Amino acid sequence: MREINIGIEGVSLKVDSETFWLASEVPLHVISSSVVGGDLEEASHILSVRVPADPEQREYALRRPRAFVRDRAKVLGINGPVVGLITGLDHDRLQVATYAEGEFKVAALATVGLSHLSAPGRHQVVYTGEAEVGTINQVILIDARLAPTAAVRTATLATEAKTLALFEAGIKTEGGSPATGTSMDTIVVASTGRGLFSRYAGTATLVGHLIGQAVFDTVAEGIRLEQDTSLNP
Repeated sequence: MREINIGIEGVSLKVDSETFWLASEVPLHVISSSVVGGDLEEASHILSVRVPADPEQREYALRRPRAFVRDRAKVLGINGPVVGLITGLDHDRLQVATYAEGEFKVAALATVGLSHLSAPGRHQVVYTGEAEVGTINQVILIDARLAPTAAVRTATLATEAKTLALFEAGIKTEGGSPATGTSMDTIVVASTGRGLFSRYAGTATLVGHLIGQAVFDTVAEGIRLEQDTSLNP
């Protein structure tokens, strides 16, 4: 696996086509909607695993995603709690952006697939397992101490930034509505629990501004890459 320097002390990121693995020397404070570890408040490992192309392995991954992710964690030698995501995308297409100002530092990671695009409240999008799993998965890592209010606002702000990137790219659902994401998008918010304390993380705050920049840039670049791949498979 190749290593990517995200510029946050004590946190490493390793990537190959099948996996990205974010590891911290100290437990990270997390909230997430992830398939594995969504109930965790702390974790030192955040893992994204690609759904295999082999039909039998693919069925296993989609029917038993928790076991599938944990199997990969064991292969990597991870024994502790894991926050785990799955995607159909090659992880060489992972987008990473880090922004820092003052004592705040924010890193955003995104894998961007554009299948099963959704517009909440307009129509229901159901994944039946036949097509490629093309979600927009995000991990936002903040090198700071976040109050619970700030962690929740980070998740909503990141969703706003993702939606803005989709809107500016003109991405629409099959029904013609502006897409706000896909039906299976996942988000992880993690913080190191050190340095400055932030009670809020909205657009009026410095940390919120950095979150918005990092998320918008990763999703926008992921959209561009996905569109280029669709035009030139």
